[in-house]
Amino acid sequence: VFAKLIGCRRMRGIRVLPTISMIFISLLSEFMVLAFFRAEPGLSILQCMFPHSFCGWFWAIVGAYAMGVTFLPIKPRQSPPMPETVTDEMRAKKLRILLVGDSFPPKVDGIGMIMMNVCRILKEQGHELLVLTGREPAPEVLRGEVPDTTCGVPVAKCMGVRLPNQNAYTFSLPALSLYKTFREFRPDVVYLVEISPMNLICILICHWNGIPCITSLHTRLDLYLQFFVRLRKLCGYFGGYGISRFLSFSCHNLVVSSEYHKFLSRFRCPHMSVWHSGVDTERFNPKWRTEEMRRRLTREEPEKPLVSYIGRVSVEKNLHIVRNLAELMPHVRFAIVGDGDERAILEQEMSDKVVFTGNLHGDDLAAAYASSDVFLLASFTEAFPMCVIEGLASGLPCCVPTQGGAIEQVTDDEDGYWFSNPHDPKMIADCLQRALDNHERLSAGALAKSKTFEWGASVQQLLDECYRAAATMLED
Repeated sequence: VFAKLIGCRRMRGIRVLPTISMIFISLLSEFMVLAFFRAEPGLSILQCMFPHSFCGWFWAIVGAYAMGVTFLPIKPRQSPPMPETVTDEMRAKKLRILLVGDSFPPKVDGIGMIMMNVCRILKEQGHELLVLTGREPAPEVLRGEVPDTTCGVPVAKCMGVRLPNQNAYTFSLPALSLYKTFREFRPDVVYLVEISPMNLICILICHWNGIPCITSLHTRLDLYLQFFVRLRKLCGYFGGYGISRFLSFSCHNLVVSSEYHKFLSRFRCPHMSVWHSGVDTERFNPKWRTEEMRRRLTREEPEKPLVSYIGRVSVEKNLHIVRNLAELMPHVRFAIVGDGDERAILEQEMSDKVVFTGNLHGDDLAAAYASSDVFLLASFTEAFPMCVIEGLASGLPCCVPTQGGAIEQVTDDEDGYWFSNPHDPKMIADCLQRALDNHERLSAGALAKSKTFEWGASVQQLLDECYRAAATMLED
């Protein structure tokens, strides 16, 4: 607000005073909010000023930033319109792209896998990339043995704090180093991955300094809010409005499913298009099926049908339903491949009925997919789950809920089945049994469907939007 009020004229390069003042005011507001809305009794104000010792920091900061971006009377910058098409002359230029977000390797989740492939392909094409993130680096980086990179792309590290009770999540926090990164790298376009506290500040930096940016949304934040908060309809409305307000500052917005696009259109979210990620059909393929992995997942009963879930193990994945499914289908073996904060709880509840493997990588992960018979997704908060298209590429019929974006990946009775109530174990068990009975036909359909998700075309669509956004760069 202070930076907006002082209304500094444009300086060459970054607008120094508005940027620094905005970051300073944001940090000051963090400390005030932390001190005012303490989640744990007995913490002093001094302790509240240090997020590492304060477990309730995240919701307070996100609330403050979301309220600010949503309700402050800040209009999106007026820039030249984006060209409708990308010319060969535009494609001949190599771009400097700053990627900002929390989900980059070695973090293991669907968005992390998407970013790994995006960075790999863009780097192969000769573009200059820099990743700005607060995610936890790999152990060998912490030991100082190798530099911090993402698929060979250098990483500019900023402060990151783990979400309370969710050790798999690390959220980046804005700091004065943001200004240094923008100033030194001087990006042609900024690519914001998801909505986060730091991304909210980065998009305002771009807004005030005439830097084009694009945003991609991979998570149904409105559904997550409804999952964790009681006032579901109200949270869904304010979540949709807040997301749309945030995206109005971006040159272009990529959403990963038509359903998400339709939802945000209700709130008049501007300049959106649907962007589907791809899948590596060589890595995920039925040829990786092994007897050893099947014995491991079925507890030495490879002749039994095997239903698997492969992905992050967290509370919103609705994996508690697997216990009921195991009781309803005693002739079927169930496996959960992955790790997360709910794994210990689930193992304690149903380790006698379900096999837990933890995280698998490389050939072992591909073998876990290929050695299963049916893939189950019980989560209803997914936007475009990577695990489903990896299952399709491995020849698995997929059973998915009608809520979320998975129904855009699976066609009912062609390569899997839909179920309308993810909390009804009998309905899900019926879908699984039909998938097992029609396995050969559905498996052929799954392999055919997976070929429509190709990484080359997916990254090219993203790159074309970067070219179009870069064409709107305002002259100093």
